[in-house]
Amino acid sequence: MSYSLITTNKYELISSFFIFAKIKIAFMEVVKRFLKWIYGIGLVIAGLFLISFSTLGGFLISIAGLLLIPPVRRKLGTLTKIQISKLPIILLFLIGTTLCIIKRNDSLRVEEEVKFSKLSKTEQDSVLAAKAIQESNQTVLTKRGLEQEQEEEKRAQRDEELGKQFHPYDGSHIVLERYIKANMNNPDSYEHVETTYRDFNKYLLVITRFRGTNAYGGVVTNTIRAKVALNGDIIEILE
Repeated sequence: MSYSLITTNKYELISSFFIFAKIKIAFMEVVKRFLKWIYGIGLVIAGLFLISFSTLGGFLISIAGLLLIPPVRRKLGTLTKIQISKLPIILLFLIGTTLCIIKRNDSLRVEEEVKFSKLSKTEQDSVLAAKAIQESNQTVLTKRGLEQEQEEEKRAQRDEELGKQFHPYDGSHIVLERYIKANMNNPDSYEHVETTYRDFNKYLLVITRFRGTNAYGGVVTNTIRAKVALNGDIIEILE
């Protein structure tokens, strides 16, 4: 009795799941069809409006819109025996939009030329001078931007090269650390505290603080300053 009840509930659950899945699929199909109608009608209206800018461009956009409308697309497919995919619709839309943009830019340029031709000679000279100044300023800004990018790139490359002189885990200077240990009473007691440096273009001033035991066994903290070449070699110990 109990087994029969469990089996019945199991089949009812599976049946409910499939019914819900079918309802969900049907709902999604309705939503997709509705969106196709909306987008299709929208593109048709937009295409008719854009015909004033570009006859061909607006026409292509309207055709793309018509092909999105389900009955039109289905009817055309029946007549031509060809299944119309999304690709030609997208291509029609992109080509039409491009043509409209080009035509609109041409119209704006013609309008500017007409307005310019109606100006007096003095006004035309003023407009040309203003454009020349604007183009000159733009050129200067572009040149400065390029120079700044190049400078930042050089600085990044330099920092990368200089960074090779230092240990990646504690920042100590590799060559200077060897020098310090070689001149300590007990090299094994060496403990790095901090290393900083200043870039003087032709050389680095490296400052290292470290701890170690002195001749009496006491732990002391010392600071050493060194002039270091760009290849990492020590030029001079300053203190």
